[in-house]
Amino acid sequence: MATHDNKLHGPSSIHSMGTVESENLNRSEFFHQEKPRSRLCLAAKMRLFFLDAPPEADGPWFPERSLQRHFRALRLNPGDQVEFVCQQTRRRGELQADGSWQLQPARELPPDPFQPLILATAWPKGNRGDRLVQSATEAGVGILQALLCQRSVAGTKPFGEERIQRWHRLMQETGQQCGRFHLPKWQGPPISLPEYLAKAPGPCLALVPDAPLLKQTLSKLPASTAEQPLSLLIGPEGGFSPDELTLLDQAGVPRAGLLATVLRVEVAGPMAAALYQHLTANPAPQRK
Repeated sequence: MATHDNKLHGPSSIHSMGTVESENLNRSEFFHQEKPRSRLCLAAKMRLFFLDAPPEADGPWFPERSLQRHFRALRLNPGDQVEFVCQQTRRRGELQADGSWQLQPARELPPDPFQPLILATAWPKGNRGDRLVQSATEAGVGILQALLCQRSVAGTKPFGEERIQRWHRLMQETGQQCGRFHLPKWQGPPISLPEYLAKAPGPCLALVPDAPLLKQTLSKLPASTAEQPLSLLIGPEGGFSPDELTLLDQAGVPRAGLLATVLRVEVAGPMAAALYQHLTANPAPQRK
């Protein structure tokens, strides 16, 4: 979205998931109405670390050396507690004076505070893909799908396993930093826009220039789709082609705009995702 074709117009707007005056959208209340505490407050209150394998011991546990070095770099002190996350469970650990961790029994992860959201996006060039992965993790994206468009330059071929593993590590590092227990899932190789529209599991919304505000577009989504994942479609630098715009119109995909500034591919999608999650935040359950 670096050229004029990808300019996203309109001030950032908010709309949430619930009841609206419109008969269409059942996705919360408008931002100016008083709401209970948001589920988005459920980020971890203490440091969390993702493990590739669960700790072997129920008592004192000595992590691998690389993780011990990381703890030393963080200047953790005896008595400090962290959450270790692995395979949909978490275990709270307390650092001991000898460098071991006293682990509590495994517990389920807390509820995911985010609405189901798929970011189907053209891929940016070079290491800008790293920024996209990091920002999508922070913004509450549930599934990340590379979108192959007619004007795509990068991401036209399947990504190598080494690069995918790198992005998985970036998701974990970002989740640790921002306190997100539930990380995005990587969805297969790049897929063309027609293929994606044919298999989308819920409503789609395309970010294009000169489109109605995001709040206005969300309010037109059918109430029957409120529990289905929303797919945000982001075009490449140069924007969706005229043929692709026609295809989106024929498929009934509404268009939405964000800002009056030009946004890069790796910025537009995560920004729209963060706005959507903010607008559709449900009241938070009581933390245990």
